[in-house]
Amino acid sequence: MLEERLKQLEDALNTNTKVFSDGIQMIEAQQEVLRRVAQGLFKGGVVSDGDGHIAWNHYLRGYLEELAASEAKEEAAPSPILLDSNGSDAPIIFGGG
Repeated sequence: MLEERLKQLEDALNTNTKVFSDGIQMIEAQQEVLRRVAQGLFKGGVVSDGDGHIAWNHYLRGYLEELAASEAKEEAAPSPILLDSNGSDAPIIFGGG
């Protein structure tokens, strides 16, 4: 019974953490789109959708493509040791080795 409750608590925490992380990522994407539009306005022009409105999706798509390319580049690079546990009761150390 206790193990079942702990599993439920763990699942709820994982779900809440994922939702929180997704929300922060969305805010960061929106902020970057706004920054790019503002930069375009200061430089004298923004991308339009043809009806005289700002093409928000154009800026979002550009940001997401750059983000995906950056993540792909990071995955190709060798990564440092993320977890160092010698299988003992020693504390787990996160980070570079």
